Amino acid sequence: MLLHNAAASFQSIEMLGGAATPYTEAARALGIEEGAVKSAIFRMRRRYGEILRDEISETVNNAADVEDEIRYLIAILAEQG
Repeated sequence: MLLHNAAASFQSIEMLGGAATPYTEAARALGIEEGAVKSAIFRMRRRYGEILRDEISETVNNAADVEDEIRYLIAILAEQG
C-alpha cells in the first residue's frame, strides 16, 4: 500500500519541485521517512525496468534483441534532452 500511495504522491511532488526534489522534501510531503522514499523509488524503478523489458520482448523476434532495443531507446531519449 505504501508503494501505491507513494506512486500517486510522487506525481504531485514532481509538479511542485521537479525531478530534482530531494528525498527529504518528498518524505516530508508524503509523511514518511526518507529511507522509505528511497526504498519506494528503488522498487518503482526496478519494476518499471521489468515492465519495459516485458513490453519490448513482445516486439522483437529474438529475446537476445531486448537489450539492444533498450540501448536504442535510451539513445533516442538522450537525444531529446
